[in-house]
Amino acid sequence: MAAPGPYICAETQGGGFPMWLLAKKDVRIRHSSSTFFKKYDQNFSKYCLQWYANILPILKKHQITEKKNGCVIALQIENEMFEQLFKYLPIGLSDEMRHLCEAARNFRMTVPFFTNDAFEEGSFNPKSSKFGIDLYGFDKYVIFVPISSPLGALLGDSTKQTAGRIEFADWEPKTFSAAVDIMEKKVRSFKGGAAESPIFIPELQGGWFNHYTVPYTYDDIYNFYGDNYTNTLVNSVIAQGSTMFSIYMFYGGTNWGTLGDPDVYTSYDYSACIREFGYLSGKARRLRLAFCFIKSFSNLISQTDLVVGNAEKDWTLSVSPPQILNRIRKTAMSNNATEFVFLRNFSSEKRSKVNFTLKFATKSIKMNCNLPYKQSFIALCNYAFCDNRFHLLLNTAPIHMRIKQDDNTEIWMIQNDEECSGEFAFRGEVKVEGSLKAEIRNFHISDDNYSIVAFNKGAGWASLSNGVDSAKLLIFSLNSEDLLTFYAKFEESWFSKTKITQPHSAFTNPTFCCWGVDGAKLYDGKLSIEATKDQQYIFSLNNSCPQGFQEIDKLGEVEDDNITKYLGAPYLYIYSLVKETSPKQFFEFKRPALTNWHFRHTSFQSLPWVPLKNLASTNYEFKPSMDPLDFGFTSGHVLYKFTFDINNKATTIEFNISYRHRATIYLNGEAVGGSLTYSLQLFQPGTKVGPEWNFGGWKRFTLPKNILNETNELVIITESFGLNRQAFIFNDCRNPRGILGLKFSKGSLKNLKSFISGVDIKNVIDSFSSSGFPDENISQWNIVDTVKNKSTAIELELKCNQLPTWFKGDFQYTRTHLHIPLRLQMGGRGTAYIWVNGFLIARYYGNGDSPQKNFYIMHGILLEGTNEVKLLCYDGRVENKDNSNENIFVEIKEWKVNDSKVNLNDRWSGNIEENGKSYVVFRKDLKL
Repeated sequence: MAAPGPYICAETQGGGFPMWLLAKKDVRIRHSSSTFFKKYDQNFSKYCLQWYANILPILKKHQITEKKNGCVIALQIENEMFEQLFKYLPIGLSDEMRHLCEAARNFRMTVPFFTNDAFEEGSFNPKSSKFGIDLYGFDKYVIFVPISSPLGALLGDSTKQTAGRIEFADWEPKTFSAAVDIMEKKVRSFKGGAAESPIFIPELQGGWFNHYTVPYTYDDIYNFYGDNYTNTLVNSVIAQGSTMFSIYMFYGGTNWGTLGDPDVYTSYDYSACIREFGYLSGKARRLRLAFCFIKSFSNLISQTDLVVGNAEKDWTLSVSPPQILNRIRKTAMSNNATEFVFLRNFSSEKRSKVNFTLKFATKSIKMNCNLPYKQSFIALCNYAFCDNRFHLLLNTAPIHMRIKQDDNTEIWMIQNDEECSGEFAFRGEVKVEGSLKAEIRNFHISDDNYSIVAFNKGAGWASLSNGVDSAKLLIFSLNSEDLLTFYAKFEESWFSKTKITQPHSAFTNPTFCCWGVDGAKLYDGKLSIEATKDQQYIFSLNNSCPQGFQEIDKLGEVEDDNITKYLGAPYLYIYSLVKETSPKQFFEFKRPALTNWHFRHTSFQSLPWVPLKNLASTNYEFKPSMDPLDFGFTSGHVLYKFTFDINNKATTIEFNISYRHRATIYLNGEAVGGSLTYSLQLFQPGTKVGPEWNFGGWKRFTLPKNILNETNELVIITESFGLNRQAFIFNDCRNPRGILGLKFSKGSLKNLKSFISGVDIKNVIDSFSSSGFPDENISQWNIVDTVKNKSTAIELELKCNQLPTWFKGDFQYTRTHLHIPLRLQMGGRGTAYIWVNGFLIARYYGNGDSPQKNFYIMHGILLEGTNEVKLLCYDGRVENKDNSNENIFVEIKEWKVNDSKVNLNDRWSGNIEENGKSYVVFRKDLKL
């Protein structure tokens, strides 16, 4: 699904619109005349058309309607644009949507069009009005981090802190249920296209982003949601009949340079399924299991109807606690009675033990389940297989995948361990063989026999037969740790290079599946694996033995319990990594040392200063007639210079100043103060989102008398966290930046003159790659002779009152057989902009304006051999002048992750743990 905008959002500066367009202040961006109000702007539409003229011909070539191996299946028009708010407030423009849809069709886009309502409001519902949209879509964000919630944006932060650490209250299942469990009914009530087309969620919550000034990181947000949140959300929306959704974000990544808007800092990790440094988290691994189930049963679950009452069964189901049973849906496939039972542990008692009762006319059957609080899975009910010779009434242990070997044999991958376990109820008697020991309870009800099979907890395999014919069910039980490494490759018939003849209503079997290593991916006949030093075997479940593997029974004598529990299992093969990874030095990693440091100071006198016109009526007040956007100064810093004279050095010089977002003040070349104007609340000075009022946010400063001269130079470095993103109903992308106003105390000075300096982004290749300092590319450097080395950590001297200082060093990097994501770790209370090999990768704030201290160095920007690190550092603090050296600490490290042996959520979180395990994996391609 392609989403070319024109509006992008994604917490980027200006919502993704180019800065030169925002600078055209006669153009109404997104047609907004003010917050809540729109008026169609032909000029803005003209620029949108120009964008479409460039991007859509590229997408056109890749439409599935254009060629067999096309990949674009649908086109999103605009992004999170309301037609109406709360059903009654008409805040959208029909002409805007019609214009964009018509333009896209004129550029020969032939796939279905959709848009994404910011939440379920029925905006631009197809067929009810002629907008050109084919599919109604809406975004679904359910649980917010407390500080980021709509209520938090209005009322401010009420989150508790202890010893500088955040204390999040657990997210409430009641909030979750209230948001999700009415979705189907509400969307269908919109009628028109929303009542007929699949329930479609273009953005389904995959985590949440983080803000400046907060005391917590993405690791805390990950812990707030937990490993199972996204999986539970996916299962819950499928329970509501949704069969189309895209997770936002599945991988968040990084706001390189100054890409982000004021809502987000450098990292856009999002606590997503794939963490910023490429780590496949437990959240992703659990979701992958859910997708394996959905894909395995796609012929049955792709279209379902809600079950109300007993339907066609000769028994009824009750669950205790009742909150565990979310919904039951029946496949819409003709001549098939399979039902899907959506189980979700939102019990008020938070207990894991669940009791099921299958009540027949004359007798009841009891079943047990252990389902942890806030976890979920989809169970099968009335599922017949092996040509109806096996009949599953219900499973209360998760089935994660099925494989149909032939008409006589089916394979299930299940979980039945200490974390999650249950039983299987079959119609008829069954026999069990294999390493999995089982207790079978038989029942005779109304001339029918029933069997409840309860396997011993743990890993192994079992073969179930009906004792009548050759029908066979093979069950492989994996423990939680192995399940989190489980990988299955499903071949999509549309994109397959080989012809797949089976109809869409047929079984969907994986072409390959395996477990045992951190990562696996099958493509072009190769299995690309990633393994840690503790992972020595790859298990594969397939029709035939893959190249390089061997039958598990041909290993000879083995004592490893991970292998012996599967001995005798059919279709199971193994690949040994022992010989390849056994040398101790195989996984050794030596951190790169930062060396060859140079420095230079910014010379304010040498910068290119442009005189500013002053709108103020007196000699004591400064109000610029042009703001930074007019100059193209939208990336990072904007510098202001004021020159003035005084008659008496004993005079107290005070001034009030309003700026956005940060300011550092220098008087005659020496830092004398600085502060921040930023707010997490709506309508406040420096607000992260939404319009702000021009009053408020003023700060008062007194200039030190001992630094004043008769003729003075006052330089104020302002830094913007970015332009607001014009989200939803807001008209905020031109919120003021830089200095909004400055007022000196009357009678204190004379001959006030003002100047501005910065970098015009129209003159650089990347709009978000500049610090805003005009001297950022000067090549004159001095050797640093005061570097302090502590192992691979570097200390760079930075006096709090000195001029902004540039540092440059290098490190060596060699590509090996290991995959080792790197981070640059910063310390100290200064501010730093960070470049690696010419790429502005990050912004660091040691004073707490941002919580981030570790910055991902993307693998693609690393060079074989010598790599350069460049820093712009300054510190405007004036306290503790007697101890004015506050060193900047710099080190390049591998990612150290939690390696809990007890808690799998911690073990697979990807959270930084400095005393944890180095994330180092061995990569290899296996030909199959």
